[in-house]
Amino acid sequence: MATALAEPVTISVRRDFWSIRRAVERLLADETAIPGALGGSGHSAGGERRNCDRVPLDRAGFFEPIELEGSCAHRSADGPQRLVLSRDISPAGVGLTHDEPLPSRHGVVWFSLRGGGAVRLVVERCWSQLPNDRYEWMSGFKIVGVADTP
Repeated sequence: MATALAEPVTISVRRDFWSIRRAVERLLADETAIPGALGGSGHSAGGERRNCDRVPLDRAGFFEPIELEGSCAHRSADGPQRLVLSRDISPAGVGLTHDEPLPSRHGVVWFSLRGGGAVRLVVERCWSQLPNDRYEWMSGFKIVGVADTP
């Protein structure tokens, strides 16, 4: 018996800074984070290579592989969603830990909100490593947009 392949799903991506910042603030507010945790502009000073300060965030979510094309994304054939745990976040990026290497450079990381709904961040992997003294992968992602719910 042949099974029909699922139709490809196109996801609209908002790539402007303010959409990203509002999504991160919404996630932090749901986490009952420190009020104003992102500060004024969110930009760090000094020798830090990141362009925004990160706020600690210990939250489970999912990584869904995608193929990113401008302001559209398509679900990737690189496999199923993977469980991830956030370490920190800013409007510029998010740090994640995960049990195995993630299959795609681009993905949608989504976090369910306690009051319903979800925050869906479109990310691009900058680095990934398996520290010798740990059993979990660590990866750093640049947030490149916010995915609208398909």
